[in-house]
Amino acid sequence: MAAAIFYLLCFLLIGDSVAARLPLPNRRSVAADSGHFLLYYAPFDDVTQHIQVVRDFSGQGNTGSLGFTTGKEDSDPTVYLNGKKGQGLLFDGVDDKVVVPHTPTLWFADASFTISLHFRWDGVLRSHSNYQMLIAKHSSYATKEWTVYLNITTTGSPTVIFDLYNDYSSTEHKLEVPNSGITPHKYYHVLAVYNRPAAKMLLYLNSNQIGMKSVDYHSKAKTDVAMVIGAYCTADSLNGQHTRGYFKGVIDEVKIYLGVLDPQIY
Repeated sequence: MAAAIFYLLCFLLIGDSVAARLPLPNRRSVAADSGHFLLYYAPFDDVTQHIQVVRDFSGQGNTGSLGFTTGKEDSDPTVYLNGKKGQGLLFDGVDDKVVVPHTPTLWFADASFTISLHFRWDGVLRSHSNYQMLIAKHSSYATKEWTVYLNITTTGSPTVIFDLYNDYSSTEHKLEVPNSGITPHKYYHVLAVYNRPAAKMLLYLNSNQIGMKSVDYHSKAKTDVAMVIGAYCTADSLNGQHTRGYFKGVIDEVKIYLGVLDPQIY
């Protein structure tokens, strides 16, 4: 009875096509965080350099790995004890990444969604544009869904960018916030939101709204591109084996929700 009631709420709030993709044994767990539907949660607290699996604590089974495989390799981020909340992962800006294979629950369809994470940028300003991905479900020049990243230049502080793509990238919606105030070696919380009923993209930094754009976004083109933390897939590698756009610094407490999360929660 409880499962049936919960499914009905899913249907009313986020649509039948999305609700149907939530695994039945885990539907209770996705509603446990502030009334939203948690699709992915990686606190990184149980990861070690010997245990390469990155567990998903949302209950949705979106298990990933340090680097491309669960074996030790150069592209493994370093376990970092002084994350924002407990342990985090330190990315070297050269080849480090976390790869989460595509599952149906990571496709948002036409639902509202929220991407949340903490990061510490340890880089330097560059003489040319330098894209450093925080998280992406995106493949260059091929299959594109969404990205959240920094653009590092010599003028001002890094630009924060939230990108959405309609129907295999036929339309790109980019929300850019230049001179964000981000400085090296300091933790920040970023929240990237698409509010479907309001048709708006929103960016928050440390609970303060820093950007908004009116967008009629429809993610109807289902893709199989992997979700990558700290990089994004190249055009010839939807599974995350080959990547670029590497982030330099610490990433911690990565969460993805269906629904619009209140930025004041963090």
